[in-house]
Amino acid sequence: AMCSVLVSALSLVACVVTKISASIFAGSILLNVVAGWTLWQAVPVIIIATGVYTVGGGLEAVMYTDVLQAGIFVGGGIWGAVIASNRVGGWSGMKATLSEAGLHDHLHLLRPSADQRYPTSGIFTGLIVSSVWYWCVDQVIVQRVLSARSLGHARAGCVAAGYAKL
Repeated sequence: AMCSVLVSALSLVACVVTKISASIFAGSILLNVVAGWTLWQAVPVIIIATGVYTVGGGLEAVMYTDVLQAGIFVGGGIWGAVIASNRVGGWSGMKATLSEAGLHDHLHLLRPSADQRYPTSGIFTGLIVSSVWYWCVDQVIVQRVLSARSLGHARAGCVAAGYAKL
């Protein structure tokens, strides 16, 4: 019982520190750039607005918001990648820029085990731990899986998310 309380407390703190605070801060930066609001003006508005649509619309409202945000993220990611690629001169320009900065090895996912920063063994062993926590224990992911229409939908959603992550 004590272990489950400790894990729950640790997960709650990790969620607040790593996800919720970062999301609210990112939203406050957006409101600062778009509307000129300060951090202290934006944060309460974000928290209250999120609470209102979540309580008012329930999980369905949260899901529609997630779908909208996913579209914005994917579209923005593609748009940003195209702009960045054009600015560095395409693939050859990116390779040249990375080489000039001494970062030519950043084009390789699998690196030698002697690599001081990112050995392949560390990628496979370290990412397993963090991925299991994120995909199996994280409340946000678990909530979305539990809200699926059926077990088949839940499984298909997890598989689709895994492919999207790759």
